[in-house]
Amino acid sequence: MISYRQNFNGSKSRGYCKLTEILETALDSEADSVTLEYADGGLEVCFMFGNVGGGGVLVDRELEEEVVGCIVSQARLENKPRGKMKMQLRGVDHTIVVREYDSFGESAFELKIGEMASKSRKAKRKTRT
Repeated sequence: MISYRQNFNGSKSRGYCKLTEILETALDSEADSVTLEYADGGLEVCFMFGNVGGGGVLVDRELEEEVVGCIVSQARLENKPRGKMKMQLRGVDHTIVVREYDSFGESAFELKIGEMASKSRKAKRKTRT
């Protein structure tokens, strides 16, 4: 389980920190998923609630690339369109299900937050006893 990524000087990478911030915002707002798509102004971050979404645009091009790079490497999407990554959000371990898809010729991503299966099983066992 990776709680954060570090760069050469030991500090958290900007991309990982921004991705964590995005996912924690989605968790806090009880969004069903998060989509990330390239738009004219930058990387569009949309929090989805059913078929309705809202969000903003990340305009720092370097930070955009770091966030996308973090998603691709953590979910191991180099040769496949779907993957999972484990992250700690608000002190709780979560599995993030990631789907990469084509949007007008560019990569876009859908991220869905779920609790880790082992945590869910432990909770079910506790309720049975």
